[in-house]
Amino acid sequence: LPKNGSVDVVFDNRVTQIDLPADHKADFSFSNFAYDNSSKRFQADLLSDGAGGAFSVPVLGHVTVKRRIPVLAHRVEGGSTLAAS
Repeated sequence: LPKNGSVDVVFDNRVTQIDLPADHKADFSFSNFAYDNSSKRFQADLLSDGAGGAFSVPVLGHVTVKRRIPVLAHRVEGGSTLAAS
């Protein structure tokens, strides 16, 4: 994760529903993960165990990195010295 910020991950296939047995731990992993830095898009296979055995669901999405940056609270004249306060 970036310092002073956060990462939002949005899946393209939001309607995908995965039903796992109630008596199983909700455990999953990703395989075949690929990320394109220029488009900030990813694709992967979500792997888990269901009532019928192991299964794989393709997932696609994008990543948005959000950073906190300082912003001046009022107008500052040129040549002014800035400080944390």
